[in-house]
This record gives sequence, C-alpha cells and structure tokens, in this order.
Amino acid sequence: MLGELYTDHEQTFKKYRYVIERGYPHPLGATPDEDGVNFSIYSEHADYVELLLFHRCDDLKPALILYTNRVGEFTHSKNIANSVMVSEDIENIASSVKVSEDIENIASSVKVSEDIENIASSVKVSEDIENIASSVKVSEDIESIENPVKVSGDIKNIENSVKVSEDLETTEATSIEITEATSIALNKTFHFWHVYVRGLKPGVHYAYRIGGPLDPSRGYRFDGDKVLIDPYSKGNNKALWNREKACMPGDNLAFSMRSVVIDMSHYKWGNNSHITAEKIYEMPGMGEKLYSKKRLQELNETIIYELHVGGFTRSPTSGVTAPGTFSGVIEKIPYLKELGITSVELMPVFDFDDATSLDGRKQYWGYDPICFFAPHSSYCVNPEYGAHMEEFRDMVRALHKAGIEVILDVVFNHTAEGDNLGPVFSFKGIDNSIYYLLEPDKQYYSNYSGCENTVSCNHPIPQKLIVDCLKYWAEEMHVDGFRFDEGSILSLDTDGKVMKYPPVI
Repeated sequence: MLGELYTDHEQTFKKYRYVIERGYPHPLGATPDEDGVNFSIYSEHADYVELLLFHRCDDLKPALILYTNRVGEFTHSKNIANSVMVSEDIENIASSVKVSEDIENIASSVKVSEDIENIASSVKVSEDIENIASSVKVSEDIESIENPVKVSGDIKNIENSVKVSEDLETTEATSIEITEATSIALNKTFHFWHVYVRGLKPGVHYAYRIGGPLDPSRGYRFDGDKVLIDPYSKGNNKALWNREKACMPGDNLAFSMRSVVIDMSHYKWGNNSHITAEKIYEMPGMGEKLYSKKRLQELNETIIYELHVGGFTRSPTSGVTAPGTFSGVIEKIPYLKELGITSVELMPVFDFDDATSLDGRKQYWGYDPICFFAPHSSYCVNPEYGAHMEEFRDMVRALHKAGIEVILDVVFNHTAEGDNLGPVFSFKGIDNSIYYLLEPDKQYYSNYSGCENTVSCNHPIPQKLIVDCLKYWAEEMHVDGFRFDEGSILSLDTDGKVMKYPPVI
C-alpha cells in the first residue's frame, strides 16, 4: 500500500495536464487536496522566488520550475509578471514555443529581450497563436491576459531554459495549461509567495531558490543559486546533500536537499490515538466550564524513559528488522513495558543534519535541526517515498496502544545553518534578518544558544512558525508533551533582551 500511495509521482509529470493557478497564502508549506497542491512561503525582502519540482528525490535537475518575475536590476519592464521555466532534463516535450523570424511583427504576449541578436533559434513563436502545438495554452484573447508568458530576461541563455525535442511528432509532454482565469507565477500576497498546481499529486519532491539583496551589513544573505528546503515541509530527503557545497557561494543543485509533498489526511489512527483524555472542569461559583487534558497517570506516578531513536535499536543485538528507526522502536515496546515506564521522551526527532563533516565527525544526538515540522529522514525506512509522517505516526499509535506517552525534546533555539561561515539551505537563504538574531552590525549572528546562531523566536514570523509547529505535533502527530531545549531563548526579543511577556510563550 505504501508504494502505491507514494510512488506514482514518477508518472505524474508525463500523464497529467497542470493548470497553474494563483493559489493562496495560507497555510504555509505544501498543502495537497483532491485536485492539486498549494505552495506558500514567506519572504519579506526577496526579489523573486523559484519553485523547483522533481520527479524523484535524487534527480540532479528539476523537471519543472515555476518562477516569478525578477525585479530591480533583473527586469526593466513593469508589466512582465511571471513565467514558466522548463528544465533541460524533460526529454519528452511534445511541443515548443516558437518565435517568428520577423520578431518586429509578433502580435503576442511574449516579451523578447532587447538583446535579440543572441536568441537561440530553437525557440519560436507562431504568427497564428491559436494553432500553437505547445505545452503552453495561451488565451484566445491575448490582449487581455494580465500576466503574459515571460521569456527569460537573459535571452542569451534561453536555450538553456527550454530543451526542444527534435521529433515533435513522436514525443510526449509535460502539459502546462494557462487560461484567462489562471496565472503561471508564484503570486505574492503581502510577503507570502504562493501558487496552486492543479493536477499535482503527493509524493512529488520540491525545493525553492530565492533571490534578493546580498548585503551582510543589512543582514541580507540571499543567494539565488542556492536550493532551499521549505521551513514548513513535513518531510525532507538528503540523498544528494553535501554540507560543504552549501557553505560556498553559487549553485548547489546537484548537492541539495529536497522537501516532499505529503498528504496528512488519510492516516487511520484507530481507537487508541491519544493517551490523554479530555475532562471538563467547572469554575466554583462562576458556572464556567473549562476544557483541558487530563493524563491517565498522575505526574507523581510518571516514569519517563529518555530514548534516542537512532541509538535505541542500533546494535544488532536489538534483533529488530529496521535498526535505528521509528519502526525499530515499535518492535521494542514489549521491552519498554517490562521496564515499567509510563512515558518515553524522544531525544530530538526534528529532521537534522547528520552528514559527516570534513573532520570525520557526524551529528548524532539531533540537537542541530534543519526543519521543525519534518521527522528525521534517517529514522525512516522509506524517506524517498515521503513516508516520514506515516512511520512516525505508526510508532506513536503503537506506543499509545501500549499505554505509553510520547514526549518530544524540541529544539527551536537554533538551526544547523550555523554562523556567517555556515551552509545556506533554509532560513538563511529565505530571509536571514527575519529568522535569526543578529549582532548590531548585522553581519554576524548572536550566539546565545552556544551553537553559532539563535532563532529570533519572538519576531512575528518565527513565532508563528513555532506555535504552528507545536500545534502540528500535538494535533496531527498526537504527541503528548514537549521538553524545550534551552527554553530560556524563547523569552528573548528581536534585540536579544529578555522580555517580561514573551509572545511565543
């Protein structure tokens, strides 16, 4: 069932027609429904955002890129809104966009760069726009399209953006349909960039590239060549990940992490989904009813067993089928029951960077997160299929069925992106000055955590992320409680000073 649910994305780009729509800013992250997937990400200071979609987690190049207009020095026209960029690695494109040899007479919504001398001749626009046998469907009323198709501002590189099949009659295509009611851009609402891809299915991997000012003196560290995972991703894959490449300026596409679209709606929890039971309390003399959670065992009767998922069943003597995984914990539940414990406190299971560094060391304990929402991919048996949530939920359900609570050791105080010399894979490349506490000169990171950077927990955006994350683990993953690593950092304001009433708390 797992394979049927998550592996059909290999055929997704070949079989389906996609209608690219405006989408919506909330919720953040990749949210699938019956008809497609909505993508939304926050960046206040970005100039543009690119969404990369991949057939598989280890594809070296994306199958499709949706990108916004690049503003400022990137584009000189105020009317160009957006574009679709198709990667070189789509082998089965059935058709192409054609540009008329007589470029001056094109009655079209396609804008061609002033530097027309270097245009690649393989891309043409038909004089009869109604008869284009193309993967892009253009409205009949071409003059009314609000967001016309944009050909790359750097027309000299357009041949690298679209690979046209030599035999159009025998090839199949990824079909992108655009109508008057739709747009092909990641649209922007306030500082939220969003797009809805109708026809896209869960299991597809994705990432972002975000461009903006590179000015460390103002706290901006944008690098439009760096591939970034989604802070709200529910699962990531590190099959190609190379930390050192992410520390260097420039393109790291072939060495980057990928997020995966995961459908959270179909899991069957059964009858033992929660250890806690809801109880109604009445306020004496007030007649007001309060709802809260009452634990099945009292706090003074609780026996907590601190458990490292990776190490608990790592040894061959554990006798489990999948050592060092959430599945392995399930197999050892009889042992936990024999100990007489009532709760397990899982050492960090947020996805963390466990890649071996140049000095041969490897992050083991998990106190160096890369994403707060995603279960650690190395603790999953099938992360390449996007099975992160299912495998974690299976473990929680089994522990609850055995009467054992699940408490998470959570790390919100810093991330694995390190200081100014560290890698760029998420917050740093999305909007560095929003997500991290910086020193007065803005070039260096405030190190209150002792781990090279400190998350700005009480800025409204990181604050929202943390609260959303806690609700997600409690409501969607049925976790019973949390232990906050370096919890005092949650009380700091955006200048690093202790707040009397910190909003996030």
